[in-house]
Amino acid sequence: MKLSFAIRNLFSLISLLGISLTWLSAQTVSFPNNHKAFIDWADVDQDGDPDLLYSYQVQGNSQELTRILLNTNGNFAFTPDTLTQNYGFVKWGDFDNDGDLDFAQMGAQPGIYQNNGNLTFTQLPTQLPSYVGELDWGDYDNDGDIDLLVGGSISYNWYDTAHIFLYRNDFGVFNEVIGFNPIIDLLFDLKDIQWIDYDLDGDLDVSLTNGGYSGILSREGVFLLENNGGSFTDIGITLEGNRAAWGDIDQDGDPDVSCGRSLLNPSASVIYLQTGAGAVQDSIYVSYSGLAHTWFSKLGDWDNDGDLDWIVGGGLDGTPVTGRLLINNGNSFAFTTPLTSFRGPVSGGFADVDSDGDLDFLMTGVDGQFGAETYKSVFYNNSSSTANTLPNPPTGLTATITGGGCGSTSVIFQWNPATDNETASAGLTYHLRVGTTSGGNEIFSGAKHWQPVPGNVQGNFLDN
Repeated sequence: MKLSFAIRNLFSLISLLGISLTWLSAQTVSFPNNHKAFIDWADVDQDGDPDLLYSYQVQGNSQELTRILLNTNGNFAFTPDTLTQNYGFVKWGDFDNDGDLDFAQMGAQPGIYQNNGNLTFTQLPTQLPSYVGELDWGDYDNDGDIDLLVGGSISYNWYDTAHIFLYRNDFGVFNEVIGFNPIIDLLFDLKDIQWIDYDLDGDLDVSLTNGGYSGILSREGVFLLENNGGSFTDIGITLEGNRAAWGDIDQDGDPDVSCGRSLLNPSASVIYLQTGAGAVQDSIYVSYSGLAHTWFSKLGDWDNDGDLDWIVGGGLDGTPVTGRLLINNGNSFAFTTPLTSFRGPVSGGFADVDSDGDLDFLMTGVDGQFGAETYKSVFYNNSSSTANTLPNPPTGLTATITGGGCGSTSVIFQWNPATDNETASAGLTYHLRVGTTSGGNEIFSGAKHWQPVPGNVQGNFLDN
């Protein structure tokens, strides 16, 4: 399926009052402040609040560790066990459908780790490439368990060739899918890699963001690999930008993407809105100078009005990384107070850390000049008093079984869309689990990362 694009207009920005970003001191919410880290939020101990998978380097020595920071009423403390002696991108996912969260990691000693159920983990024998980069979980073959997508290169040098890999989950055993990579152009400086069903055909496609390399034939920007029954095809369209965050920004039921710094307009960031699965898309330029490099791009409903807001951060070479929260007002985006600056690299993520019903944000990274770097973490507490009410539950759940006999069996789940005071029905997501026991996840896992969290299904059907 091919996509075409059209530039709609240039959104002007206004300053926004009434949304506050409050940095909390160590006495209120404490995070280690001499580390740089890769992070991923999840309620790993299933007590109702988000905990932190935390892979970090310690300033001043060569120590590299991955551990869990448990959240107890907003107070964070390390669990006794060190998960790995490795520093690299981390991501939670329930690959064995037992209802608790496992994880995978990049880095010098990468691996897939199974949750033993007591906050300890066992590494699987699967050998992942010893790359720096990113990975993502997703059920690309619709067999009910999540598979692993991996992308990266041997170092952080922007001129190193990048590679992507796919590991199929066969009942908890991961096998590399040989010949998966359909990219003809060379990849350099891979920024991110993730699953997204961009064309809403019921299977997961691949989104890649490539930094490019001057002087070598290499596409720079965000591009898509379409899933056609388990084989992947480059659809041949490149979206400008260098850090992708997918979400239904305009609440029309299909995925949009915020892409970080524009390639054609370096003084702006760019958002692509999809007007229908595979239909013409509009690009919105958001005037934002100083984003030669985009270190992070995250979507979340900061102001609890039911639509996705955007935190994006980046900087020019040799200058601090400046982050900004952009509030989605339905037909425009508005700046709030600038975030604390870093030099970079920086990672960050949304979670309702204090369980007060709104999203907070953690940033961690490097500051200071070359040769005199300091590592730091900054936590932003959302002090918004606006409540986002719960949607009405969906009705009319049906399950239709097709196939069987000598062929494969497929189950199609359908339901009537829920309604909500803040979010359009088309923009709502749902959490679906399918099990063979009461409350079980044996067939299709509904293990949640944290509350509130986007669901694992959008729309009103799932074909699995």
